[in-house]
Amino acid sequence: MNRRLLFWDPQLANNSITAQVAANPFTADLALGMNGPKDLATIGDLVTFTIMLTNNGPDEAKSVTITDSHPAGLTPVSGDLVVTLPSLAAGASQTFTIIASVDDGLTDPTTVANTATVTSLAYDSDLTNNTASATAALNPPAPQPADSAQTR
Repeated sequence: MNRRLLFWDPQLANNSITAQVAANPFTADLALGMNGPKDLATIGDLVTFTIMLTNNGPDEAKSVTITDSHPAGLTPVSGDLVVTLPSLAAGASQTFTIIASVDDGLTDPTTVANTATVTSLAYDSDLTNNTASATAALNPPAPQPADSAQTR
């Protein structure tokens, strides 16, 4: 036996819904660049990373945030790991410096990469340039020669 239930809706006028979606009116191509130390660093040395932020426009970018994630082996000494700007005008640039110390415990030569990422409330037309990295070559200190003085 096949049963069908049919319902009659006396209020057809209330059977639809309308939603409004606000489009982001601002477009800004934010781009990051980064330079790292050129020299080999060892335990206790300070290494400097320079982060360059540019707004390629066409509009102002609001609520711009740069997040820098230091790799294992480096401890930030100065400079913020998260920088927030209320806005960055189209065509404007800003530079930030992060200084880090090479951690104790380094036993093998290694290369580490420091990476920063930028975001904002503006629609970014090119996400491929929102992250930048630079490397630092780290080397443990040279072993100290054993004392070869002999006593008689």
